[in-house]
Amino acid sequence: GVSWSNLDWVVNNGRFSQVLIMLIMNVVVWTIFGWYFDRVLPKEFGVRLPWYFPCLASYWRGPPLRGGRPLGGDTPEGG
Repeated sequence: GVSWSNLDWVVNNGRFSQVLIMLIMNVVVWTIFGWYFDRVLPKEFGVRLPWYFPCLASYWRGPPLRGGRPLGGDTPEGG
């Protein structure tokens, strides 16, 4: 069996720690692919983003502001 004490032992030219690192890397890569394709591929509902959306500053920063408020929110509530 594998435990924390023998995680780095070489068995059949490989280490279990290398397998765990590859597993973590695969999870990260496939999560990024899923996130990207979820936003790009057409769906029944929602808005499809362009293929280059990760390069758009508006995606990461949100809508543009005017006077410290989001555009479209010109009148304060209650007055």
